[in-house]
Amino acid sequence: MMKAKLILLILFLSIGCAAPAQNTQNAQELADLKAKAEKGDSEAQFWLAWYLYENKNYAEACKWWKKAAEQGLTVAQYNMGVMYELGKGVTKNMTEAEKWYGKAAREGYKEAQERFKLLKEPAMLLGTAWSTATELLRFEEYGEFSYNKSCPNLAEAVVGTALCAGYHGIYTYDPENKTIILTYEHGYPDGVRTEIYKMNGNTLTPVSNNVTSVLSKRTPEEIAEELAKYRKEQQSYTAQYETGRTITGYRWEDALSAFGLSVVFCENGKFYFDENGDQVSGKYTYDTSTRKGQMVFDKGQSVNGNLSFHFYLDESLVIEEVEEMYGYGEFYQGGVAGEICN
Repeated sequence: MMKAKLILLILFLSIGCAAPAQNTQNAQELADLKAKAEKGDSEAQFWLAWYLYENKNYAEACKWWKKAAEQGLTVAQYNMGVMYELGKGVTKNMTEAEKWYGKAAREGYKEAQERFKLLKEPAMLLGTAWSTATELLRFEEYGEFSYNKSCPNLAEAVVGTALCAGYHGIYTYDPENKTIILTYEHGYPDGVRTEIYKMNGNTLTPVSNNVTSVLSKRTPEEIAEELAKYRKEQQSYTAQYETGRTITGYRWEDALSAFGLSVVFCENGKFYFDENGDQVSGKYTYDTSTRKGQMVFDKGQSVNGNLSFHFYLDESLVIEEVEEMYGYGEFYQGGVAGEICN
């Protein structure tokens, strides 16, 4: 993160570059600053650029601000947006201005967020959702988008379940040609990917060869309807799945804990509790009608020598709070018991 001294602002026309509290006055200081900048010091690059900017050497100022911006210095990213918007030291380019404002905006730089909103986010895109029967694209703040693809149905895409391939990235919009470019961030299966769409009323039609989906605009009411439908189906499924459900013969794992915990309930009434490879055992009882049970550790296999606790089965196996088990979380069915019960 930039230091506080880098964020003092001055006005230049209607917008301004970030300025230092004081200038480099001394030739030796300037030489030292340039040496640090050439070695890749982002703050030195920023200050050198500012010195050049003050002396109206805008092209060189842009050169050094860009180097700092590419290293993630948000104030330099903002200044690059200013220079591209005003055409100072570079050819005026609103697409580049939006790109640099967007980078700084996503890091929380307030002035960049304000410029970005004024220049970038058309009302017809911000916050909207577009879909096919199994895909959902959402346009979000500061040029970001999310895309859930290859879902069994649109309802799955609405909630972004694990059954969908979920991606995100940065979009740019050309209002003159009404084209939208989606640039996916790292993590896409085939690496860096770009998709181009043309906006035709309430549809997005693919322009690039690697895109086939025609996306239709979704109203908030339609999205809410899909979500309600999904939740109703899930409640029905859960009710059927949970009926008569048993704990016996399965391994249960605490996926939320860093302790590496698991428990196996065997058909002979024995259980085995494992914590990072340290295994203890005991006997358990379980009532399938109430889905409640009790685990009693074998003598000498717990800290106090006689540990027992109650548990119940909801969507997961929940151990009721006791001092020694506090904070262990919830156990989810992780697989069959295997040889441990043999």
